Amino acid sequence: MEEYLLGKEIRSWRTETARVITFVVTQECNLRCKYCYMVDKQSEHRMSFETAKKAVDYFIDNKENLFNDDYVILDFIGGEPLIEIDLIDKVVDYFKI
Repeated sequence: MEEYLLGKEIRSWRTETARVITFVVTQECNLRCKYCYMVDKQSEHRMSFETAKKAVDYFIDNKENLFNDDYVILDFIGGEPLIEIDLIDKVVDYFKI
């Protein structure tokens, strides 16, 4: 399937399937929004690199049994995931290696 954008032909990747792997890297947040779904936030609840590494290893070691998608999307959520940007960088680097 091909699409057109401003008169230029582009190839669409949206016909492929992707698997999303979500990491909840922290509950900590620098905001206290009343509508937030993360109740009872705790600053000590942070994912360690070892835990994230085990999750990545599990998915890679068992990819044939878990999914047969064309792409993998790593999703990082939490109270405010960018508080843990160093961890996110390490996890993405480890995943790529």
